[in-house]
Amino acid sequence: MNRSVDFVKENIGTEKQLKSPDLGTGDFDSCTYESMSFVMRLNCKIVETPDPYATDFTKSQSTGYDSEISRILVCESSGRLEQIMANIKTLFLARDILPNAFVFLRSSNSLS
Repeated sequence: MNRSVDFVKENIGTEKQLKSPDLGTGDFDSCTYESMSFVMRLNCKIVETPDPYATDFTKSQSTGYDSEISRILVCESSGRLEQIMANIKTLFLARDILPNAFVFLRSSNSLS
């Protein structure tokens, strides 16, 4: 979540018209207090998903959080190869889990 918060802070209110996130999910094992406080001030719903056998990106697709519009899921790539591979797998799974969602894998220099 730390990288996502940095991205949001850099882009909210800019010409990119980035909307603040509605949901933050994961096990939050590496989330800083500052990042968690920031998303809570945005009234972002927090759903803890502690399953150690799935990536946070995969778990985010099955949180049960529904909205009336299509979901856009964004995951920051960690730079660790095993997590990158798992996140790429999640891109393929997303078609079946959330057929009406737009799912993106973001890194500091690319978007998939």
